[in-house]
Amino acid sequence: PPPPPIMGGPIPPPPPPRDMTQPPPAKKARNRLTEAEASDSTTLFLHLPPNPSSPTPNLSHTMESIRLFVQSTLEQILNTDGEEDNKVSAKDEPALQVTLRHPPSAYPNTFKNYGFLNFASHAAASMALATLTDCTDGGYILRDKLAPHVTLRQLQNVSLHWAKGDNSSMKKEEQNKRYPPADTRKDCWFCLASPTCERHLIISVGKSCYTALPRGSLDTHHV
Repeated sequence: PPPPPIMGGPIPPPPPPRDMTQPPPAKKARNRLTEAEASDSTTLFLHLPPNPSSPTPNLSHTMESIRLFVQSTLEQILNTDGEEDNKVSAKDEPALQVTLRHPPSAYPNTFKNYGFLNFASHAAASMALATLTDCTDGGYILRDKLAPHVTLRQLQNVSLHWAKGDNSSMKKEEQNKRYPPADTRKDCWFCLASPTCERHLIISVGKSCYTALPRGSLDTHHV
């Protein structure tokens, strides 16, 4: 019979070193969700560029500042032509409220450079995304939007994209019925994601509907 194998066996040789003259293997590209694919989502993925020189408390503070910035953006959209005494705020209107989920890292007292912004409705998330990135599918927050904010104006390449929603309780046909594809809403007067939407007429935004003044005159004596 053959001799029994030696415990542990011989040590295998190390792998050959990588050729440093060749570029590193390409990382797998991330597939970003479009608005149509995230039609049941009320959450946006927020990503900050890595900054090793920035301590963790500053990173956490920056995330919270962005949350307040996005929430104030929704307030400004609805108060574009409103009177000072009739302004709507997130404090009094739950449909405008934005919350932040900032995952901690594996190391104590440290956080990751990304988080999740939760909105009261898909319409509110879509409105914020279109206003800040100029695209309902998401992208980098426009620099001119960050410029007026002292704590955020130095940031670059801050991105917002759709996060996955929970479609376990909704069938695909129900999702399509509830949220038509984004391309079909570009010329719709009533869709909040449409550039033709008269946003200054909006009074309040709910989870599945919003209240707004009608287009045109209020009565026969109103021009």
